[in-house]
Amino acid sequence: MKGRPPISTEDIKTWTAQELTRRGRDASKWQLFATSAEKDVFLFRNVTKNEQITVYQHADGQRVMGHVWGS
Repeated sequence: MKGRPPISTEDIKTWTAQELTRRGRDASKWQLFATSAEKDVFLFRNVTKNEQITVYQHADGQRVMGHVWGS
């Protein structure tokens, strides 16, 4: 997408792990399992707890983590 800084899968995984840890969650339990075609939405899941979380990458490079959802 025009204007978006390049992003690697490892970069988004690292950022997400840091953010999950900051929120008091065990980052090692979370896995990236879906990515939008534009690489601006990333879906992570915790299979053990049946939870998911979405990470958004805005055009300016800013990232936002949504709320945990699931059972």
